[in-house]
Amino acid sequence: MEIYNKNLFFIFLFWYFVYIPEQILNRFKNLLKFGVYFFSMENIGRTFFSPWRRLVDFYEGPFDFKRYFESVFGNLISRAIGIFLRTFLVLFFIIFEIVAVILGILVLAIWYLIIPIIIFIFYFYGIYS
Repeated sequence: MEIYNKNLFFIFLFWYFVYIPEQILNRFKNLLKFGVYFFSMENIGRTFFSPWRRLVDFYEGPFDFKRYFESVFGNLISRAIGIFLRTFLVLFFIIFEIVAVILGILVLAIWYLIIPIIIFIFYFYGIYS
């Protein structure tokens, strides 16, 4: 956009109301993407029901009822631990994303509401002091 050939006031308005909010939204979009990669949500989605640290017990040999159930219940416990810990990781991810969205809304609110009020107060304080 050829904004640079315009009046300085219009350049400021474009910068304040279009360019900087776009940059702020891009930063928070990157923060939300960072959360997805940091908490590896794609990997958690694929391996949610997998055993924790791939700890599995394979039963081999002649059939022994006690050894068979030890293997089955050991594997079930390993899967339960994996589900439990991955659930907490998903909860931490959700908390992180909620905080990031609230922070983004707060930053935009400060940019649009509080900064103009501060500029207005400083402007009139400078005139009448």
